[in-house]
Amino acid sequence: MKAVVLDLFGTLFPLEPLGKHLEAAGVSASALKLWFARILRDAWALEVAGQYRPFREVAGGALEVLMVEQARRSGRRWTKCSTPSPRCRLIRT
Repeated sequence: MKAVVLDLFGTLFPLEPLGKHLEAAGVSASALKLWFARILRDAWALEVAGQYRPFREVAGGALEVLMVEQARRSGRRWTKCSTPSPRCRLIRT
């Protein structure tokens, strides 16, 4: 059996440009590394457990947790959206 394995996210596609999108959503750009680390952790845990979830689901779940944490720390609340939108962001309460 032959396989080709590519590490795309963070290697071929740099993470840094995503920082401005995090900031637009009300999350510090410095949280980008934490978000990426959580994506890797969760993807690895799913693999070890023999489960598959699409990348979008794993990354989205990690981002949702990060946004809720950021909201709690900053005294704001997070507006959850079912699809990506500029309205999905931290807002002042």
